[in-house]
This record gives sequence, C-alpha cells and structure tokens, in this order.
Amino acid sequence: MYFFYPYLAFALGIDPFDERRVRTLSRVKVEDVEEGSVVVWDGHFAPNEAGVSLDSLMSSSGYRLLHSIKPEVAIRSLNNVPFEIHVFERIRGTMRAVPR
Repeated sequence: MYFFYPYLAFALGIDPFDERRVRTLSRVKVEDVEEGSVVVWDGHFAPNEAGVSLDSLMSSSGYRLLHSIKPEVAIRSLNNVPFEIHVFERIRGTMRAVPR
C-alpha cells in the first residue's frame, strides 16, 4: 500500500513503519509501484508533498480506480486542489507521462 496521508495508517490500524506493507508515496515513482499494490491519493499530501498529481493516476492504463471519496461540500487544499481521496490498484499497463 502506498500513501502519504499520515493519519491513514492509524485509521486502518496498520503500522506506518512496516515497509513490508506500507510505502510512502513520495519515496517511489508511480510507474515503479508493484503490480497489485494499492495507492491512496489524497488532495493535500499526494500532490503537494509527494508530487503525484491525480491526473497522472487517472489517465494511466497502469492504474484502476477502485474507490473515490469526495466531501458533500467542496474543500480546497494547498494550491487550490480539491481535497478528495481516490484509491487505485496498480495493474499491468502502460504509464503515460502527465505533466504536473
């Protein structure tokens, strides 16, 4: 599982330092994520701290969107990015370069 949102590990009851199960999204390029892994993108930490845009995952044939969480009332994060959470699965496919 890859993510950057600090509270997520605690919400899921997993050890955020167990590198066998959890990886920090900023320490790996999205094209290098292992097939079958889950990537959790959030509207604050993923684009602003990890440098991963939502478009890079949405437009890639190497990722499948599993679930999205959007607040009823829009919340904007740093750089006016909507705060949403999207869960992806890394699948076999081609990563296309998407400008940030």
